[in-house]
Amino acid sequence: MPADSPSAVYVGAPEPQAMQRQPAGVLMSWLEQLLHKMVPPHTGCLLKVSRELGSLVYDRGAGKLADALRQTDAAVTELDYDVVLQPGSDPSEFRTAWQGAARGARRIAQLAIDVGTWLEANDQAVRRATIELRMDQQRLREVLAHADQWLADCWVDLRQRRPAEGDQAALEKLRSLAAKADALGARIRSLHSAGRAIEEACVLAEHVLTLRKALVQEVVDVLQPRHSAWEAAVLRMLEAADRADWAGDVGPAQDQDAALRVDLHRCTTGCDKLRQEENALQRCLVTACEHLGAAA
Repeated sequence: MPADSPSAVYVGAPEPQAMQRQPAGVLMSWLEQLLHKMVPPHTGCLLKVSRELGSLVYDRGAGKLADALRQTDAAVTELDYDVVLQPGSDPSEFRTAWQGAARGARRIAQLAIDVGTWLEANDQAVRRATIELRMDQQRLREVLAHADQWLADCWVDLRQRRPAEGDQAALEKLRSLAAKADALGARIRSLHSAGRAIEEACVLAEHVLTLRKALVQEVVDVLQPRHSAWEAAVLRMLEAADRADWAGDVGPAQDQDAALRVDLHRCTTGCDKLRQEENALQRCLVTACEHLGAAA
């Protein structure tokens, strides 16, 4: 940039509002140099950290957990307690189906442990990434504030120009300058779009961490005890059904069955919400990278 230009991106220079108005050609030269020198350090860091964050949080167990929750819910729903009540019936078919459902519940517990292990290992890394993204995005926003001002001043100058009638050279120059301003403006808009996507991604990353933690807590503190209570109630029912004096009381087991399905539904809803936020986070990061690349 020329030594006498009052560029606000250099130490000691006045703010854009205090500048003497410059012609469009000079302003666009400043813009080009700003985009070439001042922007790349920030966009390079934003690209790098966005990709790292996307890789770090990509579907770390929520998909498998959601599938396991739905499969177990379906297996529990299909259990037919009336089979046990039929006189002279063999409860082995019911026992087999129940054991399959119980294995599904234990798989859920293991998958929740996997998600919890991921959280312990990566929670701080995700939070550091969001801090880094926000810091570099703030620095980029400050640089773009000067670019916005110069671009606005450039268009003011171009709109005020009135080539003389028949002055084809002046008209062509104006068209060329306008096309150049359009191209520079498109790059600046891409950078702003990238910034908005990054800001949203940082919020979503924090939501994902919160939802993962809540889901693990729900499975461990609520669903697992409920599953244990259900297993115990069904075992008592099956043991009683093997005795000759059994009164046919399936009520306690059915009550625990109903409560288990309520908890499964709640965990499934939480898991679906987590997956929605994870997908939204990935879309934001992809969008940010695309805009950063388009502005290069």
